[in-house]
Amino acid sequence: MIGLDKRLHAKSIDGYRIYTESIEYQLLDQRVKCVRLAFESKVFERFIENYFKCLAEARLVEDLNEISIEQRAFHIRNNVTGEVFKVENWVCECDEIIKTGVPCVHMLECARRIKDMSYVPLFNKRWLK
Repeated sequence: MIGLDKRLHAKSIDGYRIYTESIEYQLLDQRVKCVRLAFESKVFERFIENYFKCLAEARLVEDLNEISIEQRAFHIRNNVTGEVFKVENWVCECDEIIKTGVPCVHMLECARRIKDMSYVPLFNKRWLK
């Protein structure tokens, strides 16, 4: 897994292109701008795909504790399938963050609820420039 991360990181540095459209204004969420400027366009596009799914399909069921921003647990319901996912300490049981390095719909629904929290730390570090 570490070797794959290194290869993907090296490959992404070669073809780095920033997404230039200022979509954060349409979304009324300036935290999206930080993501747009921090990651290449393909990573940002995957984030936006998950962000829109989050808006359409995900709803907070329960905020299990409010110890700190880093140590939180949530239950998020998918309104389409009815499934409930647990996000604990910013790791979701759907495992998308492990597969793609991009925060999943469920993590984004949690983060949207915490207004002062940046989305950037939710990404796998391999995508940072």
